Amino acid sequence: MLFVRPQEWVPLLLNQRLMKWVIGAALVSWLGSLMHSNWRLRDAPQNWLMLGLFFAILMSHVAHAYLAATIAAFLDFGKIVLLYLLIVSLVTSLKRAKGLVLAMVIGCLFMSAWGIWQAHSPEHYGFAGYGDPYYRAVEQPIVQPDGQESVIWRVRALGIFRDPNDLSLMLVAVLPFLFATVLSGAASRMARFLSLAAAGPMLYCIYLTNSRGGWLALAVMVVAFFYIYIPSRKLGLALAGVTCIAVLALGPSRMATVSSDEGSARGRLSAWGEGNRMLKSSPLFGVGKDMYGDFSEHGRVAHNSFVHCWAELGLFGYFFWLGMVISTAKDGWALSRTQPPNEAVAELSNSGTVGREKVPTAEAREESAELRRMGRAALAGLVGFMAAALFLSRTYVIPLYVMFALVAALRQIYDRSDYGPLPSSFKPKDLKLVLAAVLVSIPALYLALRLIQR
Repeated sequence: MLFVRPQEWVPLLLNQRLMKWVIGAALVSWLGSLMHSNWRLRDAPQNWLMLGLFFAILMSHVAHAYLAATIAAFLDFGKIVLLYLLIVSLVTSLKRAKGLVLAMVIGCLFMSAWGIWQAHSPEHYGFAGYGDPYYRAVEQPIVQPDGQESVIWRVRALGIFRDPNDLSLMLVAVLPFLFATVLSGAASRMARFLSLAAAGPMLYCIYLTNSRGGWLALAVMVVAFFYIYIPSRKLGLALAGVTCIAVLALGPSRMATVSSDEGSARGRLSAWGEGNRMLKSSPLFGVGKDMYGDFSEHGRVAHNSFVHCWAELGLFGYFFWLGMVISTAKDGWALSRTQPPNEAVAELSNSGTVGREKVPTAEAREESAELRRMGRAALAGLVGFMAAALFLSRTYVIPLYVMFALVAALRQIYDRSDYGPLPSSFKPKDLKLVLAAVLVSIPALYLALRLIQR
């Protein structure tokens, strides 16, 4: 429903509020499933951080007595909280985790096909809407000048992916799972071939979005993927560097242009400064979710997810949001560095420590290796996404929280296994690291702004 969105282009389903019925049915079935599940909120610290962030979002309006805005924030972000809880509580096995990734890949393939069709069809529309003037406008790509006589076509999908930046970032987040399958020795030849075939149209669609943020995310993701995945650090960095240069060299036309509008470098610096002023005026709870444009001099957003967060949610909300980022990155790194269970047991025995008496089966070792591959892919996707988030306001977008939920689910699967708990994972004691990051990141950006503006 998130990717294909038939309620927005299938004539029979238009204006039927199908998504609300799906959310309602999901909520009822989820509450029923919890009665027969051993899942608990304490299974992963991200769960409490997510609820804390939800509370901070509501408090950002309650503190200013914005009742209508509080209700709107509850309904809007509440859907994201529900989606997060659905994933972390229902993706309780490796099979379900792989099923979720497969669903994401299929959805991204659909959106890629939609974008490619947009770019190459005579009228530049998607799969539907030929007879409806409204959908002609919605489905047509964005057209903007390129600084010369011609124009730039930027393809997009529907709903939450109507912005080319959001479409490209979602594709970047999914691509590492395809790359990991292609390089996996345990995957079948058919799985490798299908993964390689699926990556092609996604990469082409990212190119067609003409998104500088998406192309930057792709370059950083590739660097992170090779660094994480290749055992040899020198070889990994060499491959990452060569690939990164190739990605930037082959980037879309907008990579070489910087416009004079609010999205330019100067406009971003000005917007970041406005965010710092908002934090100064409301340091604890911020000016309120989705209120950045109202307090901005030119009605623009921050063009930086971190600044956007601390300006709208204050230090209280920024702590929980940054905690979600750091905990997910730390758990993703921990998953990517896990050893096969038989090696871990051998190390315990050699160190004189009493190890597990039960030797892990071949199936357990295979599951551990698969979790390690998925952890590496998820971490690379998150790193690429957050690199683009430094220049885009994507604090509350659904793809980011899907990645949070997926890594939290993988961590929970590992913890419940015979070889758990996950070593070096995020613990409650690591909240002091989050607090330090909060206290350091804000003045660091302020000083960077002062240096750049000189």
